[in-house]
Amino acid sequence: MRLHEVAVAIALQRPDQAIRVGEAINTERLPPRLIGRRAQVHVDLGRAWAMTARNDRQALLHLLEAERLGAEVIRFNHAARAAVTVLLRRQGRSCIPGLAALAQRAGVEAP
Repeated sequence: MRLHEVAVAIALQRPDQAIRVGEAINTERLPPRLIGRRAQVHVDLGRAWAMTARNDRQALLHLLEAERLGAEVIRFNHAARAAVTVLLRRQGRSCIPGLAALAQRAGVEAP
């Protein structure tokens, strides 16, 4: 299943592969009982975009979607919090609307 391909690509530090596979997944078509899986795909895609350092806004959009699906994901998922931290560190280069508020809700402080 593609969901697992995204997770494996992230674990292997292959963000481009994770993005390629993950962006083709329509998480809205997954059964409602898989809401945690839906949120995790967005966390993984947020991490992948953050790892590439090419599109922090896209990373933020995926993290916000993960939060929309389950607020606890952003607050208690170590990987999600780490992605927010990466984005905060790079914020000096560009201000991303919504990032500070997400970081606050996640309990992540600016470095």
